[in-house]
Parts: sequence; structure tokens; C-alpha cells
Amino acid sequence: MAKYRDISGTGKSQLCPTIKNEPPSDRHIRRKLFNTEYATIVKRFCEKHGIRFAITNNGEHWQIARRNKVVDWWPSSAKVVVNKCWGRGIHCHDYEQFISILEKQFKV
Repeated sequence: MAKYRDISGTGKSQLCPTIKNEPPSDRHIRRKLFNTEYATIVKRFCEKHGIRFAITNNGEHWQIARRNKVVDWWPSSAKVVVNKCWGRGIHCHDYEQFISILEKQFKV
């Protein structure tokens, strides 16, 4: 898969902020572990709104779907993609930012 730059983002995370001079590999592991701790919050949000929720690949890939819309998130790289539109990625660092994206995408 080719690497696509994100065209938008949710801004800096207050919950899982960048740490100065942190190596990217450490940052990616930290983001994944942080967000995985709060996966039940996203799951409850999805259940409340009739949205399917799945986490695969040991927490690396989150997939949320309803009807003909699929939102994929890779917390470690902060990449969100809607309906496989790789060139329109959204940069998202934490589960609260992700829920905001889901609210917009699923109009809830």
C-alpha cells in the first residue's frame, strides 16, 4: 500500500499529547496502548448508536461500520480513513477525537 498523507486532522491531543524528543516507534506504541485502554468507551458509543465496532490485529486496527459507511482507525499511526478513501485521511490521536469523527461521519 502506498503511503498517503492526511488531508485534515483533529488537532493536538490533550489526552495523549506529543512528548518532545520521543522516538516515533515509542510514540506509536504509547498511542496504541493508551487508546486501547479506553476502547470500551468507543464500543459503548457505537452500541448506543447502532454502529458495528471491531478491533483487530492486537489493537492496531479499529473498524467501525454502519450501512454503507466504514471508518477505519489505526491508533498507533493516528490514521483514520473513511470508506477506503486513502487520499482523504484524517489525523487523529486519541479516542475522544475519534468519537468526534464518528459523530460527524454517522451524523449522531
